[in-house]
Amino acid sequence: MDCQESQQPLPYQALISSLRQCVQADEWQSLAEGWRSQLAILLPELSALFPDLQQLHPANPLEASSQVYEAIYQLFKLLSQKHALLFILEDVQWCDGASLLVLDDLIQRGFFRLPHFMVITSRSQALKPDVEQFLEQAWRGLPNERIVLSLLTATDVQQISQVILGQDVSEKVMQRLMLDTGG
Repeated sequence: MDCQESQQPLPYQALISSLRQCVQADEWQSLAEGWRSQLAILLPELSALFPDLQQLHPANPLEASSQVYEAIYQLFKLLSQKHALLFILEDVQWCDGASLLVLDDLIQRGFFRLPHFMVITSRSQALKPDVEQFLEQAWRGLPNERIVLSLLTATDVQQISQVILGQDVSEKVMQRLMLDTGG
């Protein structure tokens, strides 16, 4: 799940993007219709994939949230039947609060216990209060390890760029890479 920087992230945006990229049509087919209907609230394209899908229009947003949480849990259980899942939450500092609440629900249900894993990346200097709370509270009782990586130097970025591109990058490109990534 790749969280994107945004002035006002949409609710569930990180989760929606991840589901769109990672769940295949046959996997959606394997999910019970009731759970697909719940997830169609977030993913309207499921209605195109399954034309007979019941359209839900929840009157109570809190009730809808708990049903969506359950549908996501059921989807993750289904996806994990064949193999262990490695869930990567990239750039958590930009993650929307609704996606964090869903992940917290999965954690509290024990989904990310062995054989499943969650890896979280973030820039620690840019954490919002809800992200800090998520990182502090979500892992109680679960094995976890925090690894702090130092920033890359301009020389490091130059070397990595050369290996990836097969050639040296200009000073202007280097300055932009350092500005955009902060090392």
